[in-house]
Amino acid sequence: MLQEEPNKMQPSHTAAGQSPAPRPAVKACLWCGASEKRLKCCSGCGTVWLCGKDCQQQLWPSHKAACKDAQRCARLRAAAHAENSSDSQQNK
Repeated sequence: MLQEEPNKMQPSHTAAGQSPAPRPAVKACLWCGASEKRLKCCSGCGTVWLCGKDCQQQLWPSHKAACKDAQRCARLRAAAHAENSSDSQQNK
């Protein structure tokens, strides 16, 4: 699933408590290279730009593993952050 480009002042899509995923440096469709189209960011990992559903479907087989890994890392970072926050609250 793709997500419309967020307002430039807002972080990329995140689940509650997760830090935003870094945006790609080059804003172009990862599959076809288009940069003049309205691009959308992968809603799973937030690390790739795509211009539409066709490119998303073509890219998915090669992007799936990296996307799942990025989601897993984000969940682990969020869990570690939550644990550190609760530890600091208990030490007060």
